[in-house]
Amino acid sequence: MGELTDAAGLAGRLRVAPLHGRLFVRLLSILAEAGWLAREGDRWRVLRAWDPADPMEELARLAERCPAGAEAELQLTSRVAAELAEALRGEREPMQLLFPGGSLETAERMYRDSPTARFYGGLVAEGDRGAAASMKPGRPLRILEVGAGTGGTTAHVLPRLPADGVDYTFSDVGPLFVARARERFGRVRAGLSYEVLDLERDPAEQGFGGRRFDLVIASNVIHATADLRRTLGRVRGLLEPGGLFVMLEVTAPQRWFDLTVGITEGWWAFTDTDLRPDYATMPRDRWIALLAECGFEAAAALPPRAELPGCLGLQSLLVSRAGLEVARDWLVFADRGGTMAALANRLRERGDRCALVHAAARPGGGGDDFQARPGEAADYRAVLAALREAGRYPQGIVHGWSLDGDAGEGDGADALGAADRRGVLSALRLAKAIVAESDGPRLWLVTRGAQPVEPSDGQLAPNQAPLIGLGKALAVEHPELGCTCVDLALGTDAGEIEALAAELSEPVREGLVGLRESGRHVARLSAMRRQAAQSDDAPWRLRSAKPGVLDAFERGTHERVPPGPGQVEIEVEASGLNFKDVLNALGMYPGEPGPLGGECAGRVCAVGPGVTRLRVGDEVLALAGGSLASHVLAREAFVQPRPPGANAREAASFGIAYVTAEFCLSHLAGLRRGERVLVHAAAGGVGMAAVRLALRAGAEVFATAGSPSKRAMIEAMGVRHVLDSRSPGFADEVLARTQGRGVDVVLNSLAGEMLEASFRAIAKGGRFVEIGKRGIRTQAQVDALGRGLRYFVVDWGEAGERDPALIGDLFARLVGEWRAGSLAPLPRHEFALEDAGRAFRFMAQARHAGRIVLRHGPAGMPAIRRDGTYLVTGGLSGLGLEAARWLAGRGAGRLVLVGRRGITTEAGPAIEAIRAGGTAVEALSLDVADEAGLRALLARLRQEGPPLRGVIHSAGALADAALLQQDDARFAPVFAAKVRGSRLLDSLTCGDPLDFLVLFSSVASVLGSAGQANHCAANAFLDALAHERRSRGLPALSINWGPWADVGAASDRGVAGRLAAQGLGALSPAQGIAALERLLSGDAVQATVLSANWSRFIAQRAGGDAFLAEVGAASAGASAASAPSPPTAGGEALLERLASAPAGRQRALLAGFLRERACRALGLDVSRAIDPRRPLGELGLDSLLAVELRNTLGKAIGRTLPATLLFDCPNLETLTEYLCAELLGPGSPPAARAPTDESAPKADALVDSIEDLTDEEVDRLLARRTAKAP
Repeated sequence: MGELTDAAGLAGRLRVAPLHGRLFVRLLSILAEAGWLAREGDRWRVLRAWDPADPMEELARLAERCPAGAEAELQLTSRVAAELAEALRGEREPMQLLFPGGSLETAERMYRDSPTARFYGGLVAEGDRGAAASMKPGRPLRILEVGAGTGGTTAHVLPRLPADGVDYTFSDVGPLFVARARERFGRVRAGLSYEVLDLERDPAEQGFGGRRFDLVIASNVIHATADLRRTLGRVRGLLEPGGLFVMLEVTAPQRWFDLTVGITEGWWAFTDTDLRPDYATMPRDRWIALLAECGFEAAAALPPRAELPGCLGLQSLLVSRAGLEVARDWLVFADRGGTMAALANRLRERGDRCALVHAAARPGGGGDDFQARPGEAADYRAVLAALREAGRYPQGIVHGWSLDGDAGEGDGADALGAADRRGVLSALRLAKAIVAESDGPRLWLVTRGAQPVEPSDGQLAPNQAPLIGLGKALAVEHPELGCTCVDLALGTDAGEIEALAAELSEPVREGLVGLRESGRHVARLSAMRRQAAQSDDAPWRLRSAKPGVLDAFERGTHERVPPGPGQVEIEVEASGLNFKDVLNALGMYPGEPGPLGGECAGRVCAVGPGVTRLRVGDEVLALAGGSLASHVLAREAFVQPRPPGANAREAASFGIAYVTAEFCLSHLAGLRRGERVLVHAAAGGVGMAAVRLALRAGAEVFATAGSPSKRAMIEAMGVRHVLDSRSPGFADEVLARTQGRGVDVVLNSLAGEMLEASFRAIAKGGRFVEIGKRGIRTQAQVDALGRGLRYFVVDWGEAGERDPALIGDLFARLVGEWRAGSLAPLPRHEFALEDAGRAFRFMAQARHAGRIVLRHGPAGMPAIRRDGTYLVTGGLSGLGLEAARWLAGRGAGRLVLVGRRGITTEAGPAIEAIRAGGTAVEALSLDVADEAGLRALLARLRQEGPPLRGVIHSAGALADAALLQQDDARFAPVFAAKVRGSRLLDSLTCGDPLDFLVLFSSVASVLGSAGQANHCAANAFLDALAHERRSRGLPALSINWGPWADVGAASDRGVAGRLAAQGLGALSPAQGIAALERLLSGDAVQATVLSANWSRFIAQRAGGDAFLAEVGAASAGASAASAPSPPTAGGEALLERLASAPAGRQRALLAGFLRERACRALGLDVSRAIDPRRPLGELGLDSLLAVELRNTLGKAIGRTLPATLLFDCPNLETLTEYLCAELLGPGSPPAARAPTDESAPKADALVDSIEDLTDEEVDRLLARRTAKAP
């Protein structure tokens, strides 16, 4: 008595089989409910000594007292109880205990004769009889019973149905049950059908495709499936619109269920833990809400009130009808990875019909499954013709073949690679086939990772982006297709199929939609903001304007102090952001954190006595506390000159990550060649630096990261063992890959069960280096593990105070290696100082890979160097030649201009003029798509020098034609110059010290352009490539140019004149060059530059264009479109509004306020609707953001809220309930019930009969029912 233990430890001692883990915890909960145990967090304390009474004697006493019909329940319970221990240990087969020798006799009696079976079986039968009576004559009532099992419900229903006019199908997942039912009921009633049906699989695959029923009965079966939403979707697909669904379900835990069917795997097989966190059943109100979510209407529970005695009150009969939405027909081009097949299954589950088209070497198929050759236009027409001949006219076509295009897929020497042929070119052929029909269906083009929807996207797949450009062209040239491009996230997202299916039903058409785990995003074109000039006169230091909240930072006054002995004062140009700064801003840092900032880059503006190594004006990087400021003091030892050519943003990202990693791995752990090291959070700054250093040291690296895109990035660094940091299973994987030995060194930053797993993954005698701030152990605690581990808790800031020479030497050596070229800065995400709140939240949400840097001023135009070489493709004509003139005017030392045609008439005089100005110019005839020629050129330039410092990719080709005339031959030259050329420039220059790589794209990929589908698609690739390069930390800028006056291919072909008539003007060369300089001076990745009369342009768009809503509203002077969302109540304003609002409105006001504040904290669109019951953790709320949201809410209502608020109230519904009680008192009005449509037809005769009764009549009816069930 008094012993404290945890479930896992106790299960191990008792040898409970892992598959019974959930059941074992439930059994402990039952003991706690009975007073034998008490739960204390994750552990259990024994309160009473066990009474060794004989359970069989207790069962005998129960048998004497049990009501008539309950004997079978008692027999089943006693049979399992007698061998429960053996069953828990996996020594007894559960099905043999439940059905000994395959006998169904006990189960049949239980489901037929028990008091609950008689009571609820009678209710089901009464409802079915009423439904049959209400059927119109002329066709039979089609009934399907799913999960019918032993036929207990069937036995109650069949006698009450009319002898004629009913088609009844008995189904179950088990052939044994189906065969037994045929034998049992075949003697009683003719005309029944008996079929095997597994609700965990698509019914269409089991012979139920196209079959619909008027009534579906499910008695205690729906809860036994893994995913209730998926199962209810399948049931919905089996019902006619308006058909009835009668479902009997347990709505509260029942101990005897746990002791019987609880020993089967199926009882605990649920995976939808957002609905069922720890138990298979749900309360009746949650069932009703879920039915509505899954497309059922008029859901009602019987009895209306759950006040029945005993087990009768623990079940409910739930009656609803399938929504009356019209089923639609779809044609889906299915990828090899299964995404589109899963979509098709989901569409069928909701009642739609769906045919799939698979890419194949030969055409064929029919019905719901076709094969087509991606490169043969005739195959697309044949599929559509086959459907027409079958009387099918799909309302929507979904193209998903592009999902098979790998971001790294090679394309050999072809201008059109495999990804293009399966992606954009197959979509082109499909669009042409649809357009050829007089009344074609709507088209969706699905890509994965083609667009940078949110900052956390990281790695992209530019090869898929041409589909988005094609979609832009289709919107202009064939708006009748209603083409929508839907971009999914790279990696896996459990909810993407549901989101994609919902997108297909969206009533408002969007041209470009991004579906991510955070929600649905739509694209909008908006004007770029000019960065406001900041006064640098007064010194300042960044500080939190609202401590505890990440939204607001301000420049506080800061007094400069002359540097003391051995100190240097730095005028800061950029600051690195570290996790310590986030903890500091939230008030969560243990100890005294000091002011914000820990590293920076800038210029030396003063030196103290004794400083000899540095001088005023030196460009430096430094490790310095308080460096999120205009000026900072630093020890001389912690300041190093920047390597030549390194800019301040690179330098500000270098120091702490590399010094921490080197200090941990080399100085503390002494990592040696051939040893194994586990690096957690390897996509973060310190983690990525540690991976680089460990690989360089010759260690075998194991690394974890929290998302598929981050893990892919780590793999690209050369790490073979990349694991999931969000699952403790990484430890088992490490042990498996090291033959049970484990790793020699762990660099840890994880807490909780991940920390425990990390200790499991380390070898005996290993070194455990802790850089996190939670779950810190002592060496004595580690020694108690008995494995001879050395344990280091790292705070190198303290080490810097104790031994500045050590840290200074490490820093100097690492910067020296950067200077020598053996180390490089990490990938980084840059934010302007004015966006500090966004940068801090970005880090708190762990969305970044690499480092985060705050830029104190404008990025500044990259220096055009006299000692640099600049390559301009397409540089012998048009925009490329204009760019060459600009580079020469800015002081470029050497220009290399290449073009397919060599020196043109236009280029000759311009080149001579440039040379006369002192710039060396080399003009070459070279096709940028020629890999061998480009590779040889770059190799020669590197050998000759000076270094290649910038690339402008201006090469292009046009092959305009209407959509129906577009084909591979017209796409090839356009893709050769734009797509293949930029691919080669990206891959062949990634090791050069480029200050910039500018891709001259076109406005066509943003706005679309009739007759230029190939041009739109190719330039969309350039745009995506720029974003993808930035995610790798490489320079890139894509400019979507509008027409230039008198310059470029558009001018030569008269395009400018046609665009002017549409409201798009031409840029003068001076305007274009000014825009180029401005964009290079900022941090934009992609920008559109054009002169437009948006009102005129939009007026000519068929059906308008949501993508242009913001610029259109601004052009018309409608400030509402560009103004921020209306402010919501906050602080005193909220309390005043609550006080003045009617009682019935107060809860809604508070709920709206909480939703808006939650969206802001999570970085979501404030207009987004959030399911109030969905855990905020699923939307990205982690412990840090929970602190911020709690602080925000506390400030808003003027009181301190509990530290565990967001853990005790994990969703908006419970949070609203809590704050209602806090602000409005315990008598606050409950949530309003959803209004009902009084004009809607009633669900069925059963619901009609109940609704027509008075409360007294319902009570009398239930009393009679109860009296019949002893």
